Amino acid sequence: KTSRKRTEGKQEGTYTTLGKASSLKTTDNNRVLDGGILASLFHEHTFQNQSTLSTFFKYNHGFYDQYQNYQESYDKDQSSYLVDLATLRNQYALSIDYESGEQSFGSLAIGNNLEYTQDKVTNQSISPALTAHVGLWSNYTHATYSNQWGKLYYMASLGLQGLAVKAADKNHSYWRPRAAASLTLKLPHYQSLRGSYYLTNVLPQSRNLISFNLSTNPWFKEEGNPFLVPMQIHQFNLGYDRTLEDFRIWIFGGHNRYNKMIEPYVRQEGQYQIKSYRNNGTYTSTEGGIGANYSGENFQISATTYYTSEVFNGQSPKGSFGVKGYFRWDFGDFFIYSSLSWRNRNYTAISETSYKNPLEAHIQIAWQVTNRLYLSLGLPYFWGTKSDITDIKQGSYTSHQQTFYESASLRPWLLISWTFRKNPKLAIPRKIPDM
Repeated sequence: KTSRKRTEGKQEGTYTTLGKASSLKTTDNNRVLDGGILASLFHEHTFQNQSTLSTFFKYNHGFYDQYQNYQESYDKDQSSYLVDLATLRNQYALSIDYESGEQSFGSLAIGNNLEYTQDKVTNQSISPALTAHVGLWSNYTHATYSNQWGKLYYMASLGLQGLAVKAADKNHSYWRPRAAASLTLKLPHYQSLRGSYYLTNVLPQSRNLISFNLSTNPWFKEEGNPFLVPMQIHQFNLGYDRTLEDFRIWIFGGHNRYNKMIEPYVRQEGQYQIKSYRNNGTYTSTEGGIGANYSGENFQISATTYYTSEVFNGQSPKGSFGVKGYFRWDFGDFFIYSSLSWRNRNYTAISETSYKNPLEAHIQIAWQVTNRLYLSLGLPYFWGTKSDITDIKQGSYTSHQQTFYESASLRPWLLISWTFRKNPKLAIPRKIPDM
């Protein structure tokens, strides 16, 4: 897989400081080249009692080259800023899992999942070029048991995860527990009540560990932090479900808690503002909502509305709400599908983004000509020009930016798909990953 992307921009405006206004003109030229090779092997053995032993191996060799050139004309002064990064990635993953299937004693699963990622990032904007190496390692061993007692279905999983981070010759390694549990109660009249809990750990991203400057903005630089440690995440969920013939309604709620939360922050060094990342205490989010769905013979429609409250470390709660839904209408060999979603605001620890129009507004019509030939015509965004507004207020730094995604709006696409497969009954579904 290989992809190229190039963007160019020009801006003209007025820069005001200490009551003096001066003309300001800028141009930017950005290029991204990324891709790689993915190889994977999957083997599955089924025993006589229908239990299975599966082994999965994946290797990913990827590259990501990013070139950003920003030029600024302020009165008679000319300035140029360049970021030129070349990234190479080698990633290995190996999973071995045994699943007993449904037996008289219940169901048992035992497995081990290993993933290692090695990134090499070279800053070519300076001479001599500077190279950084980042290594991320995760190994997770677990055992899961599930069974039912009358109308009560239960599951419990325990595991131990080893994590390691290496960046800028700094090594950090940790042993963290992982766990999961769920209870589902089947009630009369097609009702169900389900509760679940998950404990997991997430490594920092390579980009957040690199100490290079990643921004061409002369006043607002961006760099990583090689001292970041993995986050620990607790998730609690509770849901109620009711089916009435072709209708289904559900009510849901959830609470997430992040320990050692990785979040952005802004610090000042001289006249420059620098955006970086840190492990900053806890972050919590609480969400609740309601949804409804109708599934007829040839028509489906679904809608969900929700409210979210977020609390960043040391800050007051911030609320947002949204709606999302879809419909699908089948007629003969054709179908029409559309999805729509909107949220009023989104937050980070240092910014707030508001949306004046939907986040997603997709529609397509498809024709299954034969079992092998499939045609589809669609619009990825039909709601005018998508835009958002982002505000940052940190100390003496203030930013107000409105972005219009013109290239993502009203751009139709056509898909022609031809499928050929031998022995389709022996196909292994959804085992080969995306890059």
